[in-house]
Amino acid sequence: MCVGAAKSSKSASRFDVSDIQDIVSPRSIKKELAASQSMPESKGMSTRAKGGSKRKKPSQSSEGLPLIEQQLHEAVSEKFAEIQILQGQQLANAEERILDLQTIATAKDNRIAHLEKGSKTLQKQILLADITSNKERLEIIDEAKKYAAIVTLKIRLQMAKEAADPSFDRSEWDVEA
Repeated sequence: MCVGAAKSSKSASRFDVSDIQDIVSPRSIKKELAASQSMPESKGMSTRAKGGSKRKKPSQSSEGLPLIEQQLHEAVSEKFAEIQILQGQQLANAEERILDLQTIATAKDNRIAHLEKGSKTLQKQILLADITSNKERLEIIDEAKKYAAIVTLKIRLQMAKEAADPSFDRSEWDVEA
């Protein structure tokens, strides 16, 4: 692989990503499979010497394979980098959204606390107003009782004065009551 990669590095600029797509497309893979099946299989690649003959090196039936691998690796690396960038952007957007939601939640919590404080203040004011109105009502009732007692006493005094006066006509009095 290293030998082929060094060989193909000069010719790497002649290919484009679309060439890789053509090579990797299902149609081209089927063609390669069909071609490899139609070729007669060799007995195997042997690196062992037989009967005094030279060692055979494994034949490289696909010399362009390292170039294809390199181009495929580059294409996959580019897609992976794009995915990482997209994922980083989505992560940043999600983190920003989380911060926004946390800010909103904090603002709502503060608003709720403020409204609860206002509610407690209003409840205290209502309770104080209720106590004050009950106190005033009781004072008014007490004063009415005092005035009623005063009026009753004035009427009794007047009646006592009239009873003591010998010239007063007592026939108008209702004795039965």
